[in-house]
Amino acid sequence: QQIVKQHLCTGCGACAFVDSERLVMVDTESLGKRPQSRNGQSMFDQQTDASKICPGIESPRRLLGDADQGIPELRDSWGTVLEVWEGYAIDSELRFRGSSGGVVNALALYCIEKGNMSGALHVRARRDAPLLNETVLSCDRESLLSGSGSRYAPASPCDGLELIASQQRRGVFIGKPCDVAAAVMTAAERPNLAEKLGLTVAI
Repeated sequence: QQIVKQHLCTGCGACAFVDSERLVMVDTESLGKRPQSRNGQSMFDQQTDASKICPGIESPRRLLGDADQGIPELRDSWGTVLEVWEGYAIDSELRFRGSSGGVVNALALYCIEKGNMSGALHVRARRDAPLLNETVLSCDRESLLSGSGSRYAPASPCDGLELIASQQRRGVFIGKPCDVAAAVMTAAERPNLAEKLGLTVAI
C-alpha cells in the first residue's frame, strides 16, 4: 500500500500474478493500472510473495549489470549498456505497422515460427474500450499485428504471466523495462515460470 500511495508503483501487475487470491489490477483515472485488494483484505503483509518481486520496492543489482561493464559514455544517463544496435524488420508489414521499425514484433514472430516458442505475452488496446489496454498471448502473426503500435501504458503485462507459465513450451514476454524487471524477479521465485520464460523484450 505504501508503494502505491507514494507513487512508486509501476502498474506492472506482478503482485496480482503472485497473489491473485488477494490482489487484482484495476484501471484508475488518475494513476493508470494499480493493484487493489479483493474483498477488503489487506493488500500486502509479511507473508505475501508480492513484496519480493515488486520493482517499485527494488530492482536487484543483478538486473543492472556490473558498474565496470558497458559503454562508459552512456552509463550515467542509461545505466549499463553493453551494445547499441540499429535495425528494423525486413518484413514491410511488420516494419510499418509496428513502432520502432517493427523490431519487437519481428523478434517475437521469429521466436514463435522458428524458435518453437508458444507465443508472445504483450499488451494491446482492449476491443471493448480502445483507450484501455489488455494483456494477451499472441501465438501467430495476425494476433501479434493486432497488438502493434506500442501500447505500453497504462498496462500490466505481468498480470498475464500465467499465460506463459501454463504453456507446454517457452514463451516471449514484452513490456516496459520495469515490467521485465518484475517478470525476471517473479521467475526467480517461481521455478515453473522460469522454465517457460524464453525471452524478455523491453521497450
